[in-house]
Amino acid sequence: MNWKFEIGAGGRQTTFTDLTKKSEVVGRSLTHIKWNINDASIFTQELKTEGGKEAFVSNSTTTLQHKLNSRLSSKISYAVQYTSQVPVGTTKTNTEMAVTLVWSY
Repeated sequence: MNWKFEIGAGGRQTTFTDLTKKSEVVGRSLTHIKWNINDASIFTQELKTEGGKEAFVSNSTTTLQHKLNSRLSSKISYAVQYTSQVPVGTTKTNTEMAVTLVWSY
């Protein structure tokens, strides 16, 4: 099992559709876990958050990849994005689920 953690600070500049601009200081954190369950299966989980005084965005992605043969794998993933400040009528949480085939060369 492999685990990493990052934390930092930075700046963000946003240009809105009405061409107004905003700058702010932001913080960022990330944690990532990769677990080789066996020779054929890999589980990963990543959680990252970035935000400042006005709003923050968090993303979580969970994947399970299973090797079918030497070049082909199946992969299932589930991702969630949460945004603390959104326009009226918009949901704060978006989700995505994917099932894919991965070709390695």
